[in-house]
Amino acid sequence: MEKKASNGVRIAIIDYNAGNIASVTNALERFGIKYVVTRDAKEILSADKVIFPGQGRAKPAMEFLRENGLADVIRDIKKPFLGICLGMQLLFAASEEDETECLGIIPGTVRKFRGDMKIPQIGWNTITATKYDPLFRDVPDTLFAYFANSYYAESSDAYTVAASSYGNTPFAAVIRKDNFYGTQFHPEKSGLLGVQILKNFCELGTGTPKTLLVAPAIDIIGGKCVRLLQGEYDKQTTYGDDPALMAKSFVDAGAKYLHVVDLDGARKGVPENATVIARLIKKIAVSVQVGGGIRTIEDARFYLDTGALRIVVSTSALTNLEMVRALIAEYGPGRVVVSVDTRNGLVATEGWKKTTAETTESLLAKLTEAGVTTIIYTSIASDGTLKGPDYEGVGRILKTPFRVMVAGGITSIDDLKKLGGMGAYGAIVGKAIYEKTINIAEAVAAIPSPYISKTSAKPTRAVTKRVIACMDIADGRVVKGTHFKDLKDAGDPVELGRRYSDDGIDELVFLDINATVENRKTLYELAGRIAKNINIPFTVGGGVQTISDIRNLLNAGADKVSIGSAAITNPDLINEASQAFGSQCIVISVDPKKNSAGMWEIFIRGGLDATGVDAIQFCKDMERRGAGELLVNSLDKDGTKSGYDLALLKAISQSVSIPVIASSGAGTREHFAEALLKGKSDAVLAASLFHSGEIDIAELKKYLSERGILIRI
Repeated sequence: MEKKASNGVRIAIIDYNAGNIASVTNALERFGIKYVVTRDAKEILSADKVIFPGQGRAKPAMEFLRENGLADVIRDIKKPFLGICLGMQLLFAASEEDETECLGIIPGTVRKFRGDMKIPQIGWNTITATKYDPLFRDVPDTLFAYFANSYYAESSDAYTVAASSYGNTPFAAVIRKDNFYGTQFHPEKSGLLGVQILKNFCELGTGTPKTLLVAPAIDIIGGKCVRLLQGEYDKQTTYGDDPALMAKSFVDAGAKYLHVVDLDGARKGVPENATVIARLIKKIAVSVQVGGGIRTIEDARFYLDTGALRIVVSTSALTNLEMVRALIAEYGPGRVVVSVDTRNGLVATEGWKKTTAETTESLLAKLTEAGVTTIIYTSIASDGTLKGPDYEGVGRILKTPFRVMVAGGITSIDDLKKLGGMGAYGAIVGKAIYEKTINIAEAVAAIPSPYISKTSAKPTRAVTKRVIACMDIADGRVVKGTHFKDLKDAGDPVELGRRYSDDGIDELVFLDINATVENRKTLYELAGRIAKNINIPFTVGGGVQTISDIRNLLNAGADKVSIGSAAITNPDLINEASQAFGSQCIVISVDPKKNSAGMWEIFIRGGLDATGVDAIQFCKDMERRGAGELLVNSLDKDGTKSGYDLALLKAISQSVSIPVIASSGAGTREHFAEALLKGKSDAVLAASLFHSGEIDIAELKKYLSERGILIRI
């Protein structure tokens, strides 16, 4: 299967009889990138890049690769290669999953998560860059990504590009060795930022259009806007009495980012204009980075918690590198910038008053080890001169593994274009704007700006709780009723799914509620249509009876498959499915109702037939057989809006170690919080409340976050 587009890049996607191939191909089609899904060695080795999608178990995947001669082919690849999830894990020497010998391209072992957390890890966790890599172009250094894994890669720092943690277990989220990349998460299912990472991989080495973040500078002394010449405080010019008003004028002219420095603070070692800067941050709509006198964690927290996207430290990077490490651990590297200010090859500190014995090269080595990813390079001799940047020095700095902003001497738009062409991330422009040799509006129009966010996620050590929208499907339309009766049309499933994805929902579930009753197959075509239109995970269920059903749904683009009646009538299917595809793909739909004896009894066939099976024991059995997640639909609560069945949820959650999704009964925001806190659920699901707009998804997630619930916002 080959798709063509005008883009000159050609991607080979390795077809190894498993994997989320449809999700990857859908993303590439949205980019207009040519690809071929293949097992042919010549096609793989001749491609510009290779993607190895991942879904399933290690042993059958490696057996397939060896039997088809693909293991050696992968080892021989010289072009950029990306392994996703299992595709990344197979790059390592071995895996504890089925005691599998893997490809051995990267040293290390893939191990199973152990501890009191829910396994598999399913949901959104943060990844944090440990070093800058082109894979993170136009992407924050800390972002939420979607994981579905029971196993993790132990990797040395030498190969780790981004890290994550689950419980007390740190693991590699992104790895790189030479041309081989791997992501433990699913970029194609991690929203816009995750998809951007996939796009960045596809564009490696293609000479993509250069961007540059043009950041007008506002330097403050005594509450006023000033500029210094070569850092000399007795050579200053005042350009305005109100920094906030100056900032507004820059933003009105088109600036997308501002660089603000407390020069009094830089000289004295403590913030002197913090109140003025805080007022500025709150008054403008674009992101701001702040520097000057930030020598303590408390000072840094003040600015970051006030709303600054980044803080800039200079002196502290030399005198208190532990503080820099601590801030990166708390806020992520994307929010901590180190200013490398040089005079004759040596680093200057304390507002440039002191030239140290530290060379630029030795400081950069220390910053790399500390996890810094973004620096500002300033040639003090060029600063304020309007004679052009130190291009020679900039060229040397751009060879180091950092996202680099350049300051000092920038005079014209041609300077900005040249810096962008060289690969600089940003340019800090001061005097040239005030002296009108650079017009902000013209600069922004002439040079594309990289993606920049007003906010950034903090690193977490756990997956977030998830908010899931459910769409019950009948005759290809979304419906909703009470106790599966009195069904009313609620819209087109693809359109609703796309809207929910745009609104920030964490996952989607599509259940064909008539499939079992009418003894017909789940609509594979619908799964394919959905996959082409969204970039977040979704589950499909209804009428799933066989391994073939599951494979067809996964191949169509579904991330997980929900199994209901068949889990009762043919429980061995769960064993077979988890062995074939991995437990992270298998969701069990649990439909209990309290009977006259006080037992939560499982019902099947859309809630029509009682089974006599105890729901708690059933859930334990499903976990033993390899299920990865439980979708608990209380038939007593369905459609009532009286709240989730908290007693049922708590009983199940405390009986198993796999994630539990709460379903049926939500009516208010409080009900969602109760299911997560009192019901011990890992996710909350609703349908009609979202379809009708009765509860806004963004407002619900904000409400949950304000109650101390870890949530992706």
